[in-house]
Formats: sequence, structure tokens, C-alpha cells
Amino acid sequence: MKRQLLLIFALFMIPVYFSFGQKKNITGQVSSEKGEKLSNVTISIKGQSTASTFTDANGEFKI
Repeated sequence: MKRQLLLIFALFMIPVYFSFGQKKNITGQVSSEKGEKLSNVTISIKGQSTASTFTDANGEFKI
């Protein structure tokens, strides 16, 4: 019984452990061809509809 509980616990904890290692911060700056900083530009990760942000007044973003 104890061994089965340990196995069930391990099976639930393995995905949780690996999900913490997947977070990365991406930062950058958006500018025009003339070098002007662009504000309120939408930045998103291709293929992930929930991961998006906007640039600030200096054209900088963090996602």
C-alpha cells in the first residue's frame, strides 16, 4: 500500500517538476526602420495564444 501511494505521488509530481523549468523571460525593444521606438505594439509567441504583451512607452517589452 505504501509503495502504491509513493508511485501515485511520484506520477503526479513529475509533470509539476518539469513545468517549473520551462519558464523563460524574453525581453526586447521594438523600433521602426527609422530607429523610432514604437509603443503599444503587441508582442506574442508564435503558436501560443495565451503568451502576449504590449510594448511600453519606450518600445520595450518583457514576456
